[in-house]
This record gives sequence, C-alpha cells and structure tokens, in this order.
Amino acid sequence: MARHVRRFRFETEVPTEDLEAAVFVSVLAAEAIHGRAAVRLNGRFSVDPDGRQIRCHTESDAGKSIASVFTVLASQMFGEDSFVIEEDESDHVTV
Repeated sequence: MARHVRRFRFETEVPTEDLEAAVFVSVLAAEAIHGRAAVRLNGRFSVDPDGRQIRCHTESDAGKSIASVFTVLASQMFGEDSFVIEEDESDHVTV
C-alpha cells in the first residue's frame, strides 16, 4: 500500500510558534477550499515541536491542500533551504 504522508523537517533555528502558526493558516486555507467538515474529517496532520517536524497525510484533497499551502508559507516565511520534504514511512499522523 502506498504511503501518503509527507514529513517537513526543519532546521533548529525555526521558531516552533511560527511553525504552528503556518500550519494553522494552512488549515484555514484548506477549510476555505474544501469546507470545515472535509478538513476535520480528512485533513490529518501532526506537529512535533521537539523534532521540528510537521507531518501531513496527503491522500485526501484536504490533506493535499494543507500540505501545498504549508509548503508555500514555509518557503516564504523561513526560506526554501530551511526545510526538506520527505515521504514518511510511518503511519503516525494524528489530528
């Protein structure tokens, strides 16, 4: 079975509060596109402040939107070289 989880791994100098704010804005944008119910049901993500990682489940359209918006925001806010995006082999993604 294919994995549909993207992990955004950040450098240590990126403030955790700023990462969380970027995720929040990404979720709001996905709600504007897909509706609040669709995002609540299908927009799975997790924020790991200790490891400076964000995981986003991208199997649903809502999840893809969260990941896409977050990618643009993070690139603008922190710089494209401040993080890498990887395919995550784990299934550990929670809301």
